[in-house]
Amino acid sequence: MTTQPTQTILEAIDNCTGSILIIAHNRPDGDSIGSVLGLALALDAAGKKVAIRSEDPVPEKYRFLPCVDLIRELDAEINPPVELVMILDCADFDRIGAAKALIPPGVTVINIDHHATNAGFGDISWIDPNTAATGEMIVRLLNEGGIRIPQDCAAGLLTAIITDTGSFQYAQTTAETLRIAANLIEAGAPISDLCEALYMQFSRQRVRLLARLLDRLNFACGGHFCYAWLDSEIFRKTGATREETEGLIDHIRAIEGVVVAAILERLPDGQQIRMSLRSKNPDVNVGAIAAIYGGGGHIAAAGAHIAEPHAEFESELVEHVCKTIDQAAIRPRA
Repeated sequence: MTTQPTQTILEAIDNCTGSILIIAHNRPDGDSIGSVLGLALALDAAGKKVAIRSEDPVPEKYRFLPCVDLIRELDAEINPPVELVMILDCADFDRIGAAKALIPPGVTVINIDHHATNAGFGDISWIDPNTAATGEMIVRLLNEGGIRIPQDCAAGLLTAIITDTGSFQYAQTTAETLRIAANLIEAGAPISDLCEALYMQFSRQRVRLLARLLDRLNFACGGHFCYAWLDSEIFRKTGATREETEGLIDHIRAIEGVVVAAILERLPDGQQIRMSLRSKNPDVNVGAIAAIYGGGGHIAAAGAHIAEPHAEFESELVEHVCKTIDQAAIRPRA
């Protein structure tokens, strides 16, 4: 894994005369969407031919972003032919899903990501787990290459940073993160409008979903672990969509005394589980817990997709989380 091959990446971009294909991971979140949009808009303004593809559509929550329709379905035509592929914010190559089929044989694949669990797939890998968001890495890349950041590009990149730092609350937020955010605001990113769209425009269905979720809370580990299940019934009764689950875990994480929060979502087949984990303590690494189930992520935020959960999955997860909390010497609540 190469730590910071930015010059090699910039040279590959500069030498590309065909299309640069930028790929988002499946079920794209704010960092994924903001990063691919920001990079594409900057490269387009610099005279490059760019295409963005994602296996899954952009969630309604992010459709306010300028130029979001540039993120196209997989079967959309790409012209001229792809000569360079850039995969952003994707901890595992498999997370681009069916978009793999769009990568021509022999074409250079660039992997830019901030997840510590990224093993460095692709021909050129730039992995920086000390960075708060992939969007922050894109800003650094553009600045190093002297590539101008237009206003719409700045809006996407600031959205990436805001969402992946929990509005600058998470431990990985650094002084450099804030400096980069300030530079994006100076470039025209409307921070007030972005925050209103992201955090003050929830549908009534999503609010009903949150209310029912909070009624399903389970506590373990002396109150330090809180988790809840989502299933088809809760979506049917609230009218909410599965994409509206983003951010719900932060309400659980915010409960006093909770160190680890989890949402366990049964997928439509009723068998597979999508697990999201959050930690409030840097000594409690939920990325390591997710890795037990084939997932990954960061110390404070991670997830996994469990295709074949066994009957003892829930009790086993509680055991893993409690053991991790115990090792951090966190005392149970009185």
